[in-house]
Amino acid sequence: GDTVDEVCHSNATAIAQTVAELEHMHSTVDDVKASLLGANATMQQVGSNLVTNVQNVNRLAEVQGNLQQAAAAVRAAQGVLEQCMAAGQLINEHQLYPALCMLDKIRRKHLASLLSMLSNKNNPHIHTWRTGSSGSRHQGNSTQQQQQQQQDSRLAAGALVEQMTGMC
Repeated sequence: GDTVDEVCHSNATAIAQTVAELEHMHSTVDDVKASLLGANATMQQVGSNLVTNVQNVNRLAEVQGNLQQAAAAVRAAQGVLEQCMAAGQLINEHQLYPALCMLDKIRRKHLASLLSMLSNKNNPHIHTWRTGSSGSRHQGNSTQQQQQQQQDSRLAAGALVEQMTGMC
């Protein structure tokens, strides 16, 4: 009798200790799970911030490229205007043949490239960035609107060229 009671008592004690260890392990697993979920949420937030930063850097690089193109166009226009003014000076001095040669050189060499720069033919994918009510920071124009904007740019560039040649 005592031996059976002792064995039962020993087994019951071992089972109780095992259950206590399992409960402790379950608590530890829950702690690890909560820690992983917290780390996952943090990683998601950091990843989301990183994506936003990368998008902002890409937008800034595009804007920088557009500004560099615009600066190059302004420098080219300034050069053409200076040459037109020099041709105008030649006309004022009644040096008509040198003025004609200079105007022809301006027309042949500089105006076509300047018109190309000003009409965005080199970069037809310039986007308009604005904040919309939907929270989207970029809303691309429709194809029709883009074509109209390109046409307007070409007309404005043509008018500028007409004005510049009128100054010559």
